[in-house]
Amino acid sequence: MRLLTITLLLTLNAEASVGPATVAVILPLTGPDAEVARNMRAAVELARETLPALQTDRLDFAFLDNYACPDSARATAERLADQPEVVAFFAGFPDRCGAAVKEVAERRGVPYLIVASSADALTLGYNRYTFRLSPPSSELRDGIFAWAATVVGVRRPVAVTASDDPRFSDETGELLSGLAKVWKGKVTTHTFAAGTDDFCSLLDELSREEPTLVWLVGSEGDIGRFLVQCRETGW
Repeated sequence: MRLLTITLLLTLNAEASVGPATVAVILPLTGPDAEVARNMRAAVELARETLPALQTDRLDFAFLDNYACPDSARATAERLADQPEVVAFFAGFPDRCGAAVKEVAERRGVPYLIVASSADALTLGYNRYTFRLSPPSSELRDGIFAWAATVVGVRRPVAVTASDDPRFSDETGELLSGLAKVWKGKVTTHTFAAGTDDFCSLLDELSREEPTLVWLVGSEGDIGRFLVQCRETGW
């Protein structure tokens, strides 16, 4: 669905470009959010390599650093809006930078596709040029809880496994608060060190508990390494 949406957006706005159409991907490539940004960049590059519709000389992706600074994001978007080959803005992370780019996109008439799980406020109300792929966070949480209640059952044991990175403390708290309201079964919590390469002790604890469902909260890199070790250990 994401790739189809990207392709449609580019097709609709391709006539506005002079020469190869350029999609400006504006991310915090340096600073504390750089790991997330690198993963997002890798996802775009993978889509470019694997989706035939994106394998064309008429399309290019430009990756630009917003330095996790709204003023920098706004200045970058303003500069790009003056370039006729730039047909769309892409990303939306972090939220404060996404809001700055949105202001430019709406004022300058540049389609802006938000792909991160950005703040609900970015797409609330009327937007002519701003779109999002991820659902608003409130709808996403409600949908996940509804899925878990239906598929797993609210009386089954579940585990919440979260990174100790402060960036995820609010998300972890909201998850536990939501579970406290709807879940009837046992809920256990676990914490792992951000950036760790060894989840063996955590997997041992989970194996003893045998939860029906494990909720993971953390960076894509940490969750990816956790899932790899799950597969390697046969858990």
